[in-house]
Amino acid sequence: MSIHPARSRKQIMNQAFFLFIIFTLSGCGATTPAISVKPSWDNNTRIVGIISTNIPPASAYKNDKYNQLSPSVNSQPNDLEQHLQNLQPPDITSITDKISRYLKSKGMHVKRLSSHQVLQQLRKMDAKAGNGSKADYRPLKLIHGIDKLIVIRVEHIGSIRPYYGFVPLAEPKGFSHLSGYMINLDNNQHEWKHSVMQQVECTPAAADPAAEFAGLKKAVHMAFDQSKNSLFEHFSQ
Repeated sequence: MSIHPARSRKQIMNQAFFLFIIFTLSGCGATTPAISVKPSWDNNTRIVGIISTNIPPASAYKNDKYNQLSPSVNSQPNDLEQHLQNLQPPDITSITDKISRYLKSKGMHVKRLSSHQVLQQLRKMDAKAGNGSKADYRPLKLIHGIDKLIVIRVEHIGSIRPYYGFVPLAEPKGFSHLSGYMINLDNNQHEWKHSVMQQVECTPAAADPAAEFAGLKKAVHMAFDQSKNSLFEHFSQ
């Protein structure tokens, strides 16, 4: 079934080549969403809680001509997705460790909490104007004895490649998307919010498919490490 029945094959390939150039020029390095809030501290902050969410399974994602991220177009798992499913989960604790050390160097106490212990028990609420949260974190102040809560989330991890319709325009890259935020438990306001995406190119394609997938897995871990470093740099500014 043709995506554009009225267009000739030559026109479609010309447009696909143009989109490939655009994706190649714009798809490298880090991509940071527009909403970002620098950390805010006050003299009342003494104890800070910190949690990290579970890492989702690695998946194959596509980036279409509108720069929208979505799961791969394949309805059935292919070789790429099957290899990603066997990916060794990367280490998320290193960034929470670095944040903990940073906070302690500022004279604050840190409490490590379980994400299951915290996030699943929150009551939803309408976000207020400004940086208000959509969940009510305020009860955590008394429950856990903390003034603020930092949450590190792994939003996406796996591979990414640009598509035109069902046609891939480039080889897959390692991909990672991390976000973090800090909530003031007195007023339920975000006092830090940041999100970063990283893409890392794989090593040149190898004749051996197993070696090629190994290169992609390495690129995924490199993208994840770069995301953690970028997130921490923003937090510690």
